[in-house]
Amino acid sequence: MGFRLILFFVFFIGCNEKNCDLNYFPSPPYGPADDTIYFERSVRYLYACNSPGTNEVITYYIVGGCWENVTEYNNNLNCN
Repeated sequence: MGFRLILFFVFFIGCNEKNCDLNYFPSPPYGPADDTIYFERSVRYLYACNSPGTNEVITYYIVGGCWENVTEYNNNLNCN
């Protein structure tokens, strides 16, 4: 039990420190995005037709002093 607890804290601390530099926007997760929009406290990356018939939209927001992401999937009838 103790080992799992320590492993959890190491993982938790390592993940939180990764996106806590608010001087820079987070990098696109899958390389250059098809469309990028920067806002004052967020950034949105759009990958058109990332999967068959679907666009993937990844938005990073500042939450509690770090960047947190939300992923949305939108249907796109123009994808082959």
